[in-house]
Amino acid sequence: MSSNVPHELEITYAGETRKLIFGDRRTSPDDQGEPDPLYFLHEKSGIINKDPTEARNLNRNYPGVKDGNLTERIAYAIINLIKTEEVDFELDMHESRTPDPYTDSKGIKREGSKLANTIVCHPDAMEMGVFTVIYLEDNGIRLSLEESKFEYSGLSHWEIGEETNCLAFLSETPNPAQDTWRINPDTLYDEKYPLKHRIGINFEIISTLLQVYGEFFDETVEISTMPKYDDFMEHGFEKYMF
Repeated sequence: MSSNVPHELEITYAGETRKLIFGDRRTSPDDQGEPDPLYFLHEKSGIINKDPTEARNLNRNYPGVKDGNLTERIAYAIINLIKTEEVDFELDMHESRTPDPYTDSKGIKREGSKLANTIVCHPDAMEMGVFTVIYLEDNGIRLSLEESKFEYSGLSHWEIGEETNCLAFLSETPNPAQDTWRINPDTLYDEKYPLKHRIGINFEIISTLLQVYGEFFDETVEISTMPKYDDFMEHGFEKYMF
């Protein structure tokens, strides 16, 4: 992500102020309890990543290691929580770079992220994903659909689906602060990708997944007072924080 975004973002609404934590996907080196390795080796698959900091990336460390480092233990705990609670399906909500094209420091034109505005599904969850994307498009929200595979070993949408009976999904919404080429990106109120828009999309994904799950498995899933995309766009995300 962009390095010039503060870790704490102040949110003011109706005369009150709160701080929203803007975190990093990687565990802090101080908390990890060990230095980064020369390279990252995913223990289960044997896949090697040359970026040593991926050893601190939670979404590279599933299904985790019971007695491993902090990141591995967190991944292990999440997998075991899903097993213990017999979770039927889960949505791992992420943010990506934006799809906006840009010119890099060498003057070369680059494409934006193809991952933005995507739902990724484990193969076992792909049919549910198809209907979810279709229903969302009917409601004016267009998302791409991608199927997970072995090459994504270590990522939640693959490992949760492989290690548990849970149907695994992951969403990617575009955050301008993930674009390293932007100067002073506004992760909260960007004109094109405001936070209220990104939150609203994820709420619609959750609501639609619940609807589709109910249709697939003949179960009624009821949620009361859950805001919709239009509510966030009209009132902002702040209303639901205070």
